[in-house]
Amino acid sequence: MGANRTFRSPRCTARTLLRQKHSLAWDSLNPLDNRVAANRPVPKEDVINGFNTARYTHRKWAASLDLRLQRCGNRTILAHSQHQGPLRLQRPFFPEGPGLPHLYLLHPPGGLAPGDWLKTQVHCENGAEALVTTPSANRVYCTDTHGHGQTQISELRADADACIEWLPQETLVFDNAKAQLQLKIEAQMSARFFAWELLVLGRTGSDAPFERGTCQQRIEVLLDGLPVLSECTHLEGGSQLMASPWGLDGGTVAGIWVCHGIPCQDHRHWLSRLREAAADTLARTPEATRDLHIAFTRKDSLLIGRIIGNDSEAVRNLFIHCWEILRPALNGRPAIPPRIWAT
Repeated sequence: MGANRTFRSPRCTARTLLRQKHSLAWDSLNPLDNRVAANRPVPKEDVINGFNTARYTHRKWAASLDLRLQRCGNRTILAHSQHQGPLRLQRPFFPEGPGLPHLYLLHPPGGLAPGDWLKTQVHCENGAEALVTTPSANRVYCTDTHGHGQTQISELRADADACIEWLPQETLVFDNAKAQLQLKIEAQMSARFFAWELLVLGRTGSDAPFERGTCQQRIEVLLDGLPVLSECTHLEGGSQLMASPWGLDGGTVAGIWVCHGIPCQDHRHWLSRLREAAADTLARTPEATRDLHIAFTRKDSLLIGRIIGNDSEAVRNLFIHCWEILRPALNGRPAIPPRIWAT
């Protein structure tokens, strides 16, 4: 052997490569702060069992999906689909013919872990129509020791004579989560849309109520660039807002839907239909719906429904019933639920 040859332990080499691999993976997703990047001394509070945690305290795993649909004759085609990270689109289904595809959004992890950031954009160009849903409930898991939050942003855009139906399944917020949920709808006045958001706080069936953490839900609607609805709800686990009659009144399920595109002169008629249907549902299933608080109203060109309760299935079924009532007036089609809801 040569005197100048240096030998390294294979174990040390593999360990070094593994560390470099993870370091590069984290750095590409989340640039280090100036202190760590400059190799400055790390404060003692950032060292746990000899491990430098400073570079992990600002992690972010981003995923996005950008969809654009176009009208081509009597068909609606998916003209553009771009994704980043674990957020995908299943191939379009056409149970109602070529003019209105059903789109299923897929998020294989099944929920938002601390540091996750999801953004979905759906743009229907002039005359295009689409129904967008998810195959299962989304989940927002509890935060970690660093307090990393979870963000979910949904942006819908409808051009002239387009129609979007945004019907995702419920979002389940775990105890001690730190969730930020946003729905933004931009539409031209001649467009049509029906969109809902259904929130389930805690897991009461597993004896894990929402007693800690926060959930901020923001909903914005703009028509021809002007805001017609903007509201932000900030919920804190175990707060007075959760239990008081002026808040959720002890409810663990809260939902809102908004609808635009039905002529304003017909709003009174459809509000009466919705209220009659809700009263009939309450009368037929008193046990499942005894805790429901239901309200229907209108604001400018919008019809709005709000429901608070403790049974997520009952609230979801009532949401679906409202959509079934309004859909013929919205786009001239009978309500055909997505097949994925039956699986």
